[in-house]
Amino acid sequence: MSSIDELDRFAESLREKGETGLRLRAVETARQFKRSWIEMARVILEIRNRQSYEAWGYSDVYAYCFQELRLKRPTVEKLMLSYSTIREHAPKVLNYDGIAQPIPSVDSVDYLAKALREHERDDEDARLPSEDVIAELKQAIFEEGAPVQSLRKRFDPIIHPKSDAVLEGEAIKKALAALRRLETTLLDISLDDDLHEESQALFERLHRALQDAQEAIEEKRLAS
Repeated sequence: MSSIDELDRFAESLREKGETGLRLRAVETARQFKRSWIEMARVILEIRNRQSYEAWGYSDVYAYCFQELRLKRPTVEKLMLSYSTIREHAPKVLNYDGIAQPIPSVDSVDYLAKALREHERDDEDARLPSEDVIAELKQAIFEEGAPVQSLRKRFDPIIHPKSDAVLEGEAIKKALAALRRLETTLLDISLDDDLHEESQALFERLHRALQDAQEAIEEKRLAS
């Protein structure tokens, strides 16, 4: 049975018990979650703020969401954080109808929330996103409606730049792969015996050098 079917059955059982309030509305909203994550987040926040879950026999909002709405804690946290991010940085989006005014995906808003968290860090050594980058990111999400895959491709190199060690490690992996391909290709070519021996010796030296460099990077990573 799918989670949607489970929600339908649970909603029906609540109706049979005479439930017509917030508890039933939460389950019905969960049923439409994929199309209306903002409404789902709004209801969950209302339940959390009112602590309504206690009257329903749950210790916290996460236990309630898991049991009755079939939503795991990471999803609930993402929903609440994304809703709070929109409320603070783009409140007009909360009134979008979802048709003429498309609502950004929860993953796109979650990407912004994490970028803002990085931006607000008090870390002089970290390469943090600038005000201009954050403004451009907001425009991409709330005005252009960019999906999260597009955001990652466009902004990850700026917001989450790779360290020099990571870049070097990736270059070494590419070099090793290219070296193996070249070795395999040369096997199909008739070469002078002396040249073949020289190339094999060179390949072995390159392999050792690249592997040594790879190990050095890994040792430095483990030591940090």
